[in-house]
Amino acid sequence: MCGKRLIVVLCAGLANAAATGQVVEQASPVQCRSFDHAGAVPAGGGHEGSGGGARTFPLRTVDVTGINSVGVLGNPNNNVVDLLFAPGTKIWGHSADAMFSFFGGPANPAMGFRMRNSAGAHITINYAPVSSPFAANDPATKVLAGNEITLGDGRLSIEFFEAVDDPANPDGTWTGGTIGVMFQDSGECCMWDNGGYDERTGIPSQDACMREPPANRVCVFAADDFYLEPPYVHRIDWMEAVFIVENPAPAYNYDAPIGKVFLYKDCEGQPGMLLPGYESGFDLFLPRDGLIEMLMDGSKVFRVVAPATDLFLDGGKAYWVSFVPTGVTAQGGSDRWFWGSAGSPDGVTPPPHVLGSVPRVKQNDPANPWEIVCIDPAAACGGCTDLNFCIRGERCKIIYDAADFRTFTGAPPPMTSLGARSIDADGLPQQQARAADDVTISPCETDLYPCLIEAYVWTNCIPPRARLEIYETQCDPLGDFARPKDSRLFPLVGTIDDTSRVDLGFSRPGPAGTTFRLYCFRFTEFSGFVFEAGKTYWISAFATGGASTNNDGYFAFREPRCPDDECYRTGNPGFARSAFPGPPTYTNWTSTGLLPIAGAQEEDFAMRIAVRFAPPTLTGGALAACIADFDRSGQVTVADIFAFLSEWFSGCP
Repeated sequence: MCGKRLIVVLCAGLANAAATGQVVEQASPVQCRSFDHAGAVPAGGGHEGSGGGARTFPLRTVDVTGINSVGVLGNPNNNVVDLLFAPGTKIWGHSADAMFSFFGGPANPAMGFRMRNSAGAHITINYAPVSSPFAANDPATKVLAGNEITLGDGRLSIEFFEAVDDPANPDGTWTGGTIGVMFQDSGECCMWDNGGYDERTGIPSQDACMREPPANRVCVFAADDFYLEPPYVHRIDWMEAVFIVENPAPAYNYDAPIGKVFLYKDCEGQPGMLLPGYESGFDLFLPRDGLIEMLMDGSKVFRVVAPATDLFLDGGKAYWVSFVPTGVTAQGGSDRWFWGSAGSPDGVTPPPHVLGSVPRVKQNDPANPWEIVCIDPAAACGGCTDLNFCIRGERCKIIYDAADFRTFTGAPPPMTSLGARSIDADGLPQQQARAADDVTISPCETDLYPCLIEAYVWTNCIPPRARLEIYETQCDPLGDFARPKDSRLFPLVGTIDDTSRVDLGFSRPGPAGTTFRLYCFRFTEFSGFVFEAGKTYWISAFATGGASTNNDGYFAFREPRCPDDECYRTGNPGFARSAFPGPPTYTNWTSTGLLPIAGAQEEDFAMRIAVRFAPPTLTGGALAACIADFDRSGQVTVADIFAFLSEWFSGCP
C-alpha cells in the first residue's frame, strides 16, 4: 500500500530519514509515482483512492555518479549539490536508486545525504551499510506531517556526508544512479488551467475501437486547445483531467496505463500534426487518489494524470491536448469514458464563452478529420463548452535564441558548410574536436540558473549522443576576438537521465556508408551551475561515439532568419578547434571565419538557452544590487527611467 508507514530493514543495511532531527519511518516498498498522493490506499488496494483530488508530488532526480563521501555533516570539504525551485516550494521527502562503494577505512562507515533550505531546516537520509557495494533503493518516501521543509527563496542544498571525518581520505563514492527530491509547489495549474469539471456534461473520448462484442466499442477522440505564454519555454511535469465513467470496472490497475494523451500543434484553430518527437503520446494513469465521486447511477468520477518526461513546449503558441482513455479493452468490457465539461457558471447552462477554440472530435478512426463537437449530435454534443484539464510544470525564460539551424535542399553540401566539427570519440586525445559559441549575461540581471540548453548537432554515431561543456572567456587585450579559455569551466555528461533528443528529419551521407542526421539535444540537469551576471560564457555541444575515425559530429551553424541580413550574428563569432585525424586540423581555438576550410565565414552555432531567475538581491536594504533598478522593484523596466527622471528634475522650474 502506497503511503503506509513501516520500518524496512534493507538487505544491505538500515535506512532511515530525519527532518529537523526527528526520526521518520521508511515507507513500504510499493513504488509511489510522482503523481500519486501519499495518502493511504484502502485495504486490499482497491480502485477507490483517498478521494478529494489531492495534489500530486513531482519527483526531481539528481545524478549522484562520482560524488565522494568526505567528512561528517558540516565539513566544508563535503560535496554539495545546489538546486533551485520556485520560491515557497515544499520538500516532502526523497527517493533513491543508486549504488555506493567504499575504498577507504574504516570499513563501511555510515553515510548519507542531507537536504537543507537556506534557513537550516533539513531532511537527513542516513544509511548504515554492512557490505560494499551498497544499493540505496528507496521508493518515494514522504516525511511525517509537519516535518516538511519550505524553500522560502527556492534554494535547496544537498550535502553528501559520512560518519568518519577525514577529509584528506574520502572513504567511498556513489558509483551510479540517482536520488530524488519529492516536492510540492503552490499546487496551481501553473502552465494552463482550462477550468475544473463543472458537473454539467461530458464528451466521449475513448479508444476502445476493437473491443468485443461490437456493441461495446467506443471510438471517439476529443481534443481541446491551450496557449502558453511567451517569451518562455515551458517544461511540462504532467497533464491531468477529470472523466466520468459509466459502467466502471470493479477495479482498475494503478500500475498499468489506462490510456494515452496526445499533443498536437495548432493548425488554423484546430488540431494539426502530432507534436514531433512525441507521436506515440504519453501514458495516462489513474492516480491512487484518483476517485473523486460516486454518482447515484453507479458511474464514477475519476481524475486521470499523464506524466511527461523531457517535454518542453515553446511559449507564444497554441497547442491541442487529447486525453484518450482505453478503459477495459478485453472482451466484455463495457466501461465508457466521458471527458468532463468546464466553464459553466451554474453547473447547468453552458459557459458564456470558451477559452480559445471549441473542442474538436474525430470518430471511428484516428485518421478521420477533426470536427466541431456538435457536427454529429448523436455522437457527442456538449454544446458550447470547454473541457476540463490542467497542465503543470515550470516556465523558464529564453535569454538566448539562435535555434534557426542551417539545412539544405538538393545535393548534400560538405559537412563543413553545415557546421563545425565537434566530437569526442571515446575520450581519445587524438580524436577530439570542439565548437563553441558565446552568450553574455546582462550585468543588471540576478544570477541565472540554466533550466534548458538546446543544441543542434549533426552526428553519424549510433546511438546518437551528445554532451555539453561550458567555458569562460579568455581575456586577451591584444587579440582581435574574444574567445573561449583553453580549459573548460563546467562539463556536463549527457546521459539518458539528463539529456533528451529529437530527430529533426534531416540527413546526408557520411563516411564508410554511415549517415549524418541532425538532432536537437536538450540538456536539463546542471548540478547547481550558475550564470553570473555580467559575464560571457561559451557553450560547446559535441557528439560522442566510439573510437573510430568514421564516427563524427558537427555543431550545426545557425541560419539567419533573413538571408540578406548581415547583422544577424549574436555576440562574437563561433570558435572551433580540432585534433581530429584528417584535414583540416586547427588545435587552437579559431574563429569560424578563419578556419582552414574553403568558403569559411564567421558563423554562429544553433542553440537556445532558457533560465530560472534567482531572487532579487538588495545591498543593505537601501540600494538595489543593480543600479539600473532605480525604483528598487527587483526588476529593470521602463518604470525605472521615469523614476530616475522624476528624481533628476525634482525642484526644477
